[in-house]
Amino acid sequence: MQSIKWLTLIFAAVCLVVVAGVFNSHHLYYMAAILLTLPGVSYLIGMVMLRGLIFKRILPAQGWVGEEGEFRYLAENRSRFPRFFLTANELLPSWIEFVDLEPGMFNVSPMGSTEVVVPVRFLRRGVFQNTHFQMSALDPLGVFAFTRKAPCSGELVIYPTPRKIRILPSSGTDKYGFQDLISLIMHGNSVDPDGVRRYMPGDPLRRIHWRQTARTGKLSVIEFEETQAVNFIILLDTKKISGVRSGTDAAFECAVSVAASILQQVIDIGAGVRLLASEDKYSLSAISGRGRQHLHMLLDTLARVQPVSELRVSEKLSRETGYIQPATTLLIILTGYDPELPQVLAAYAAAGSKIAVLMIDSDGFRGVSPLGKNTNQKEIHSELLAVGAHIFLVKQRIENEIFLEEPVYEDS
Repeated sequence: MQSIKWLTLIFAAVCLVVVAGVFNSHHLYYMAAILLTLPGVSYLIGMVMLRGLIFKRILPAQGWVGEEGEFRYLAENRSRFPRFFLTANELLPSWIEFVDLEPGMFNVSPMGSTEVVVPVRFLRRGVFQNTHFQMSALDPLGVFAFTRKAPCSGELVIYPTPRKIRILPSSGTDKYGFQDLISLIMHGNSVDPDGVRRYMPGDPLRRIHWRQTARTGKLSVIEFEETQAVNFIILLDTKKISGVRSGTDAAFECAVSVAASILQQVIDIGAGVRLLASEDKYSLSAISGRGRQHLHMLLDTLARVQPVSELRVSEKLSRETGYIQPATTLLIILTGYDPELPQVLAAYAAAGSKIAVLMIDSDGFRGVSPLGKNTNQKEIHSELLAVGAHIFLVKQRIENEIFLEEPVYEDS
């Protein structure tokens, strides 16, 4: 754009000189000289546009994957002259993008201030930090651009958004939602009747109260009092994957989303939760807790975690879990197979713990296999089932929705 403006000015000046020579109009030479002088004057004006200004940046308190936020840039003018044609810009990581491709221009009045709101979109979880951003100013002709770096501080944490999780029906079972998974792996029978209510779409057919249905002519279901012991330890596989394979990053991000979804679900039912996702066993996320504040702390851990661990899941479980109460449920999210895991889980199962293993399905992410090379999926599942673990394959078929499927094999 600037080169086009330069060409336009030069072409106009040449035309004036040619016309002056053909028609012997000497005053056109002065006009051509003035035209060529304008860029120099405009350049001098543009040089002072950023002087006397103080800039600040304000980050949003937090962000969520898939949502939008606002970066606020504040320009304060301490001079008696206005400032024009200013823009704010900042180098962002690939997982944060500006909603508007072209930054909007703004002006600052003498001895005044202006706040500019720039909308951004969060594409992935993570932690954003920058030490500076850029403020630019154009000269009145828009030929020259002047840039100044403004120091800034602050941290923006983008949390993984809990996503919809559905359990796919398999082997004649009647699974209607994620609550069935929680009921499956929680301790206790929850068989204390707590009343009868009207049937709602999604209620299991096994809970229909047939007498009440026959008497009223409307479907009714039995409600049960929740009597389970709800204590969870959720372990996210953060083992570093050697080499670069397509789909690896997407598979780990899916595992993080599953962890966030489960955390919100179990916190909502009042469970005590302990998350093992980092290498620091003294981290606050490794402490069992309840409530929304604890959930916020766990999501902060998930926003920062990366697959860089040197430990396999079995090693992490042995080193960092230690003794757990017998009524505690272990829920493990695997991004790669660990041959030592069944043996370690056997000890916890013998102590009275319930175990659920969620494995990233290789079909959902091209180039990623949770089983590793030269392994048989049926044998691996058999080893886990032998220690009493419930197994679910994590499938991602629709954006923002995750499916869990129980593996079923035909008898050979």
